[in-house]
Amino acid sequence: MIPLTRRDAVASLSTHLCKVTFQKKTTGEIREMKCTLDPTHMPSGAYESLGNYDRYRPYTSKGTQSSVVQAWDTEKGAWRSFDINFVQNFEQIEE
Repeated sequence: MIPLTRRDAVASLSTHLCKVTFQKKTTGEIREMKCTLDPTHMPSGAYESLGNYDRYRPYTSKGTQSSVVQAWDTEKGAWRSFDINFVQNFEQIEE
């Protein structure tokens, strides 16, 4: 399944662990990432490290529309991002 919008992806990531397959903008490399925005799937303090980032806000600080989603990569243990326009597959997984 591929989410229709950035908002759909954020909604799924906020309550689930998801597997996202996407093409990296910079290198064209295909990457698979297990990620989430659900604090129950993150180590203590990780969610708070996002600060005041509004995950549902689809605009950049310059007021332009953003297609980038930030999420916690559970395998790398760090915040990563992907562009919703480059997603090839998106699925909720149980773990």
